[in-house]
Amino acid sequence: PNDNAVLGVCMKDCNVFSPMSSTCSPIGPTATSCVPASADGQLSVTLTGAGICAPQQRRIANAGETCATTDTFRGASCASGQVCASFSLSDAPKCMPVCDLSCSPVDGGMPPARCAAQPHARCGAGKTCRRSSSTTGSNVGFCL
Repeated sequence: PNDNAVLGVCMKDCNVFSPMSSTCSPIGPTATSCVPASADGQLSVTLTGAGICAPQQRRIANAGETCATTDTFRGASCASGQVCASFSLSDAPKCMPVCDLSCSPVDGGMPPARCAAQPHARCGAGKTCRRSSSTTGSNVGFCL
C-alpha cells in the first residue's frame, strides 16, 4: 500500500462465513472469488473471514493444488473460500480452504448454532481446521 496514492478501485465486501455475502457477483464477464483478505492490502488473511470480491485469474486452482499468486490484488487464483498461501518459503503456495475454528471446538464442546448454516464452517473429510494466526480472537483457520 502507498499512503500517498490518489487512485483506488471500488471492491465489494464479502465474508467467507456469511450465508448472505460469501458469494460474489461477476464483474462484467469476469468471475470473482470471495477472498478473506483486507481491502487495504495489510492482511493477506483476515481474522474474521471478512474480505473482498476479487476478480479471478483465467486459471483457478482446486483445493490442494499449486496456485499462481498469493497476491489477491493480482487476481484470485483459488475459488471462493480459499486462500493461496504457503506455510514455508521453500514450499510452493497452494489453495487452502478456510474454516471457522469456533465451529470445531478443540475442547469437544458444542459449536455455536450459526455453524449449522454457515458456509466454510468446517473442513471436508480427512481434513482438520488448523489455526492460521496466533492472534487472539481470530476464528479463521485452514483445512489441512
